[in-house]
Amino acid sequence: IPLRLLSSFFNTPHQPSYSTKETQALQAQGGKTGDKGWIYIQDRIALPGNLAHTLITDIHQSLHIGPKALHQFLQPLFYHSSLSKVIEVVHRACKTCSAVNSQGGIRRPGPNHQLRGHQPGEDWQLDFTHMLRHKTFHYLLTLVDIFTGWIEAYPMARETADVVATILIKHIIPRFGLPWTLQLDNGPAFISSVTQQVAESLNITWKLHIPYHPQSSGSPTRTCPSVHQSTPPSALLSPAHFRLPL
Repeated sequence: IPLRLLSSFFNTPHQPSYSTKETQALQAQGGKTGDKGWIYIQDRIALPGNLAHTLITDIHQSLHIGPKALHQFLQPLFYHSSLSKVIEVVHRACKTCSAVNSQGGIRRPGPNHQLRGHQPGEDWQLDFTHMLRHKTFHYLLTLVDIFTGWIEAYPMARETADVVATILIKHIIPRFGLPWTLQLDNGPAFISSVTQQVAESLNITWKLHIPYHPQSSGSPTRTCPSVHQSTPPSALLSPAHFRLPL
């Protein structure tokens, strides 16, 4: 990609400024000075140490994609000895990405203690998560088929037991059959007598986890960031035009 196209990502024009040590090291690796003083190594732009963080920040602010995706995008274009580390630092510092990812930047997986189904539709894991407000919707009820990993996500205005019961009766059971077990967060919506009565009447076994403890409720906790990632971070900048990607 020509430098003039990459420059469209930058907030301000940048002039390269390589230290003598950097220049010597890059030349030893076959680097050659090209357009506007930039050094190229095998057609990749070598990023000066004093500009790498600023340049990658500018590009990230235009795209707001995860560190792996950004590294895949930048690695064929730029050369820097610590490119992946700089990308991680930039991603962690991004307030927009932190708002989309409830764990604030790059998440590390926690231990997984849920049961696993033996057939599709037998066992489901449920949880509520907050989402960007869209009209009356402020919560996302997430259901994960433990066997297949199939995700069902429903935007909701309230985090209540009757909402959970309605989704089970109108959407999950007619489409996937009667589940054997539901693995749930031990929150108020899930320990409500209304929801438990629905499960008891249908002979569904409840498996309650520790209240609001992500490590014990693995699948929805990992799933919710995935759903959030399908929500464009740019929606934070103009929520009035946000459309649910469900």
